[in-house]
Amino acid sequence: MDDEEPSSGMGTLAAYALGRMSMQREQSLRNLARTFGQRFQPQAPTVDVNALIADNQDLLAENQELRRQLKAARSALTEYEFNYAELKKWAREAEAKLREAGLLLD
Repeated sequence: MDDEEPSSGMGTLAAYALGRMSMQREQSLRNLARTFGQRFQPQAPTVDVNALIADNQDLLAENQELRRQLKAARSALTEYEFNYAELKKWAREAEAKLREAGLLLD
């Protein structure tokens, strides 16, 4: 056994295995960091802008139609209130004339 030279370092296979394990460890750490980064980072919402624009236009058209209907209803109510007041005035005048003529009893 005196013929053998003392080993001056690690063998080629051992160096390869050690380098490979180091590379795999670094890859695992990068994957772990990426996973945690994605988990704690809020996901950007996916929005269909065209659908939102179409919905907005539909709502705008509906709003305009409802405003038109409200304006028509207010106009009709104003006309109804005017007619009611005129009818009430006519009824008071008619009642007064009937009282004067003695045709209406209290």
